[in-house]
Amino acid sequence: MKAQLSSQGWLFKLHSNTTRVGRHEDSDLCLRNAGVEDRHALIEWREGEGLRGEGSYVLTDLNSAHGTYVNGCRVHNASVGLSHADLLHFGYGGPAYQLSLETSTPLPQLPRHQSPAPPVCVWGGATSPTARTPRPPSRSPTPRIRPASAGARRPGSWCGATGSRGSKSSAATQNTHTLQRLLQEKEECVCRLEEEVGRLRVCESECVRKERLISSLRDEVAELTHTQAELTHTLTHAQAQADLTHTLSNLQTDVTLKTQQILELTEQTEQCRLAVTERDLKISTLRSQLDKLKTEHTRNTGLVTSLQHDLSSRDSHTVKLTAEMERLRHDIRHKDAQLHNISNKFSKKQQSESLAHQNEVNTLKKSVESLEVCVSDTHRDLRLTRADRDTLRSTLDRKTQELSGLSVELDKLKQQLSEVQTNTQEQGALASRIGTLMIRPPHGQSLSSESRTITRSSC
Repeated sequence: MKAQLSSQGWLFKLHSNTTRVGRHEDSDLCLRNAGVEDRHALIEWREGEGLRGEGSYVLTDLNSAHGTYVNGCRVHNASVGLSHADLLHFGYGGPAYQLSLETSTPLPQLPRHQSPAPPVCVWGGATSPTARTPRPPSRSPTPRIRPASAGARRPGSWCGATGSRGSKSSAATQNTHTLQRLLQEKEECVCRLEEEVGRLRVCESECVRKERLISSLRDEVAELTHTQAELTHTLTHAQAQADLTHTLSNLQTDVTLKTQQILELTEQTEQCRLAVTERDLKISTLRSQLDKLKTEHTRNTGLVTSLQHDLSSRDSHTVKLTAEMERLRHDIRHKDAQLHNISNKFSKKQQSESLAHQNEVNTLKKSVESLEVCVSDTHRDLRLTRADRDTLRSTLDRKTQELSGLSVELDKLKQQLSEVQTNTQEQGALASRIGTLMIRPPHGQSLSSESRTITRSSC
């Protein structure tokens, strides 16, 4: 079967087997608009697909970041059957592509004497004109129709259960969209945490710089002690010795204060390192949990799409069965009327023919009963699929609660990081004061007064 994509006066013929769509130059359909990845999607021809088993084109999204849209319905890491006049979107911001098929066999038509069936979705993607269809995120002027394979709503005038079934499938798609928005918010939170980690790394570099400064201060203290020893050996006069002892005592007090400050700074740096390592561990655990949630979300979306495909196929099967039942009932009523007229017009000699007609009517009634049994079985299967979908919803709600707990823990981590930043700022101010003090030369009383003011301020 030949097919082509048309968009704004531009045509592209699909390949007979597989057509690759993406940004890469090796792709069959190379797109440059925003949101399109190198390997974005595949359009394949599969034999035996479709309602009549003649084969159809299938669109497969290759786990793209911005997804692929079929008639406004997002397809992410899944496969969807295509039909005539479907509108395709790849990424966001680009044009819409309409699929046109060249079919060789006509569509099935109902007989003339059959009563009109309720409006249902016809093979080919066309739905009832009253059904509302969602629009894609990228605004386009052309209206979009939801395909039958993507779980479109089914108008159910013949049975009240079909309408509720379509509303539940639309609610499931809305739940998947809300989960995708929540995951995007969590990814933004992780990005903010990575920024905070970068800030903590800057703080760690500041701690390393402060340690180097402390080591330089220790070297200067060692030099001062060495000069003190040399002065004690060289000075011989009593007055000079007294002055020297006074200055040495002041220097010793300053050295003791500096050593205490150095010890406090080392303890604070160790605490900062421990806090940074704890934050790194927590962030790694949160990332692993987020990856697990993403995998579970993709698995759940795949299950939801498969359930939607099953529901659509079973809906079409039930519609066919109901149409055949209506046709058989109409035939039975017609045959009953014919038998009544024959019994009134003809004599007893033609009773044998009427009995034959009666036998045919009985066989038709039996076939109707068998079809009703098939319809009840299909309804039972639909109930089971609904129960599975409810369990999936409960698991998704539980995952959302876990994500909210993780967001609370992230807020606590931010508060602790702000406290660590304030402590590092105080340490930087104290280190700058120590540097200014060590640069000045020791001169008796002035040095002691400055050290006293610094010790008072530090206390």
